[in-house]
Amino acid sequence: MDFEIGERVEVDTWDVNGYGTITENKTGIHVLVDGFKDPMYFGEHEVKKVNGND
Repeated sequence: MDFEIGERVEVDTWDVNGYGTITENKTGIHVLVDGFKDPMYFGEHEVKKVNGND
């Protein structure tokens, strides 16, 4: 699945659940999750598009 920088996504891992914004998509999927200070790396299986953007 392709993610665009600035796209809103949902993150679901064992320790982080919530919504965020894609900040990097070339060297992996980096998401600035709402409520966190810094972007974090996630695997593609942990991130899904929101707002009907499948």
